[in-house]
Amino acid sequence: MREHNHEFVDHWFHTPSSLEKTSGLWLIRAGQNIAKPNYHMGPRFITYYSFHFIRSGKLVFNENDILESGDMFCLWPNLTHQYGYPHAEKEKMHESVFSASPQPLRMFWIALGGRQAPILAKKLRVAPNKLILKNILNPHVESVIDDICALLAEMDTSNASSRYDAKILSLIYALFHELSIQAIERQLDEDDDWLSKAAEYIHLHYMDGITVHDVVRRTGLNRSHFSRSFATKYGLSPNQYLQDIRMSKAAEMLETSHYSITEIALSLGYPDLYSFTRAFRRHFSMPPSEYRKRGIITAY
Repeated sequence: MREHNHEFVDHWFHTPSSLEKTSGLWLIRAGQNIAKPNYHMGPRFITYYSFHFIRSGKLVFNENDILESGDMFCLWPNLTHQYGYPHAEKEKMHESVFSASPQPLRMFWIALGGRQAPILAKKLRVAPNKLILKNILNPHVESVIDDICALLAEMDTSNASSRYDAKILSLIYALFHELSIQAIERQLDEDDDWLSKAAEYIHLHYMDGITVHDVVRRTGLNRSHFSRSFATKYGLSPNQYLQDIRMSKAAEMLETSHYSITEIALSLGYPDLYSFTRAFRRHFSMPPSEYRKRGIITAY
């Protein structure tokens, strides 16, 4: 590594071959560093996608987010960014956090261009409003990063770097393959979380006249995706799930209360007695009046 005023660093700059340009993805630059105590970059912007991996230590990203070993951040094209150790005026705010990390900041970064670059970012669920992935490095990712660094060091001493184009592309795809596996697993965890919250919302508000549209709107997701995921987890469509809860409550009220059928219908969020009766008959194969007659309670 070469010493600079704020870091020890390896910089690798790359000119894409015709193969890389045809593929739609190419390396622009990459690097690795060990930061000095005065390390800070920006504020500035770039015109390509640059993915930065923290291999040890900590830093502050865009003045507010503290990132640590295992985290990744993306520099999005044409968005101003800055990162590094805290500015002097913010040292007190971050002092306890950074004093607990005796390891120096070590990073690897890789900058990509081409029409596939934003697709790779999307696969990782990275976006202009979500530039950070926490705890994304694992031994598989670290191993691919080591292979990329070794290849780039070899290419740096070669007079025919284009002969490495297929290999560097394969390693870049391998890197994003490993990262996307984790992104998919996290998505499943997140899906499970919002599905649980959606079910909780239904249980809390089923008597308030809510519809599946109301539930979907709260999740901010596509209705088809929501319905498929919900049915996979709960074995019922969202509408069936909502109706089951309402019908269970309706049956309970018919069996154990003196409320009239109209009062029950309106209290369960149905617009009128007819809508409730039709839904009840469809669910229990009998009207609510007949269901009540089979019980103990008689409505006043």
